Parts: sequence; C-alpha cells; structure tokens
Amino acid sequence: MIRQLFATIKLHEVIYIASLMLIAIGMPLWPLLMSIGQIALILNWIIEGNFKEKLNKIKRNSILLLIPGIYLMHIIGLAWTTNFSYALNDLQIKLPLLLLPIFMISSINIQLIQLKNILLVFILSVTVSSFYSFYLYQTLDINFYFNLREISPIISHIRLSLMCCLAAFACFFLINRDKLFSNRNIGLVILSIWLLVFIGILGARITYVAIPIILTIFLIHYLVKQKKLIISALFGLIMLIAPVSFYHFIPSVNFRVNEVVDELNRYKAGANPNGQSILQRFEYWKVGAGLVKENYVYGVGTGDVDDAYQQYYETKGTLLIPKFRHRAHNQYLTILITFGIFGGIYFLVAYLLPAIRSDKLSAFMFVVYFIISSISMLTEDTLETQAGATFFAFYYLLFLKFKED
Repeated sequence: MIRQLFATIKLHEVIYIASLMLIAIGMPLWPLLMSIGQIALILNWIIEGNFKEKLNKIKRNSILLLIPGIYLMHIIGLAWTTNFSYALNDLQIKLPLLLLPIFMISSINIQLIQLKNILLVFILSVTVSSFYSFYLYQTLDINFYFNLREISPIISHIRLSLMCCLAAFACFFLINRDKLFSNRNIGLVILSIWLLVFIGILGARITYVAIPIILTIFLIHYLVKQKKLIISALFGLIMLIAPVSFYHFIPSVNFRVNEVVDELNRYKAGANPNGQSILQRFEYWKVGAGLVKENYVYGVGTGDVDDAYQQYYETKGTLLIPKFRHRAHNQYLTILITFGIFGGIYFLVAYLLPAIRSDKLSAFMFVVYFIISSISMLTEDTLETQAGATFFAFYYLLFLKFKED
C-alpha cells in the first residue's frame, strides 16, 4: 500500500531529487548533511523496488560502471597491502565512488528543471559558506597570505575554491537568455562575480589555472556558435578582459602568482623546500616517481602509500623535516603508486571513456566540471577525502545523466 501511494504521487522521484539536493548543499556547507543525503538516496532506492528495471538501466549504461570499478580496484589492492587499518579507512572514505554511480545510474534521468534546481541550491550553499569564510577572514587575527586555511573550517580551502569555481560557472548556465536583464539574471551575475573574487581571497592556485582555461574554451565555443559579429566581438572582449582583471586587481591572486614564480626560481637555485608549498610538492612528486619506479607493476597496495612515502624519506634521505613529509599531492601519481601502471591506465580509462562515449566533451557544465576536476588532481589527492570523492563522483554522474541542449 505504501509503495502504491509512493508510485501514485511519484514520491520516490521527489525524494531522489531532494537527496541529490542534500548532497549538493552538504558538500560546501555541512558534511553531515552530505552523508544524510547519500543515506536517503540509498534507502529511497531500496524502498522503491523495481529492481529488474533498475538492473536494465545499469545494463544500458554499463560504460558508467567503470567509475565504481575504481573502488573495486581499491578492494583488490587489499591483497598485497600490509596496513589494513589505513586501507579500511581509505575504503570508507571512498565509498561514494561505489555507491553514487550505482544508485544514480539506475535511477531516473535528470531533467533540465531538476538540474537547475540542484545547481541553484549548490550555488546558494557555496555562497553561504563563502560568506562565513569571509566573515572569519575579516574577524580572525590571521596572516593574510599564509594562514588562509583557517578561514575555511568546514572543508579544505582548496576544496571550497573548486566548488566556488564550479558554482560561478553554474551561475552562467542558469542565466535565462530570453530575459537577459531580469532581476534573477542580475543576481546570478553578481553571485558569480563574488565567487570569483572570493576564489582570489582563498588563494588556491589550481583555480587560477582552471578559470582561464574554462573561459578560453567558453569563448571559442560561443564565437563558433554565435552568428552576430558585433555580439561575438563584444562577448569575446569581455571574456578576454575578465581573467586579466581578475589577476590584476585582486591582491592575493597577484601575490600567489608572484609567489609561484619566486619559488620556482629558488627551486632552481637549490633552496630549502620546507614550508614552501610549491617546492614541497616537487619533493613529493620526486619521491612519488621513485616509488612508482620501484613498484611499477602492482603498486604498494591500498593501505601502504603513506608508509611507503615515510620509508622512502627515511632510507633515501630528504631535505624535508618530518612535519612536512607528506604524500604525493597528485591523484594520478597516488593511483600509480598504489596500483602500478595497470591501475593507472584503468583509472584514466574509467575517467575518460564514459565522457567520450556519452558525447559529453562538448556539454558546457560537464566540460567545466571536467576541467576543474582534472586540474585539481594534478596538485591534490582529490579522492583521499570524503568531500573530494563525493564531489568527483556526484558531479561526474549528474552531468553525464543530463542531456544538455
């Protein structure tokens, strides 16, 4: 009887979209809400039933099973790990890579109005999180340039900057092209500008790379499609001026860019890497390359990456003092260290092939997400936190499940 009632009013569909909204809200604002959204998603899926139909949906979209295959690869990696405590914790963190694809693939396709509502609540929650961080930035006694992590106590400031970047471009996606100067559109433009400015305040360098790339692709795409020469030229001028202004007028952006150049020069001169973000990453990558060379076939196993790093530091020697001896800060390198060359190849295939087969590399929101995600994995272990793993799987599936016009 309960199932009949649910089916009559399409309550399961409502709960499904509401669960996705909870996940989108929780990512930047409240991790507990993100977990509640995933639990609601699972329970709704089970209560709804129709498992035969869901199995058929999974079969029709079998290429997307490559994503949960990344999680299964971590389970297989238990066979040659020695640190099971670390490995089991790692599997718990990465559960979204298994659960979100399975339940989203076998559920309804996302319609335009539903996608817009999900993105809207995501934008608003990111904005609230940015306001709170800006409040801390104004009130806490912190060093402007070096302790910006303190203004993002909810999630990593780098993770927040990635979400701000995605939300800023989602604002452009939500703009109503038939009513360009409506209050709603003006509000979206203001929000996007604020989020871009706040990214500059956060000082996360990877977004400084992602934003110009996205703007350039957007510009080329728009100029190719837009037939009116004057509008195209005006739009192109705005898109070219925007990133230059972004870098020139925001002090922290300018400082961070100069800081990168300075650190690169000092690295060439053999400077001490301790306490220097860029120089430390060079050390992490150098050690990571050494570990890949020593374990290139199968890797070190799911739970042994951190142990392998610490052992390498001790046996091979490093200029880094113990408190700065961290892991790769590069997701691609971490996968290679963990699973070897075969695991690295599988990860890239699982990441790229569904997008290629689904013809999504020309869809605006997917391209925005894909660039942000791909660049973040160059300088961060994106999948090593629950928020990062959820961001990776959730938006990958959300934008793939939606057929953009």
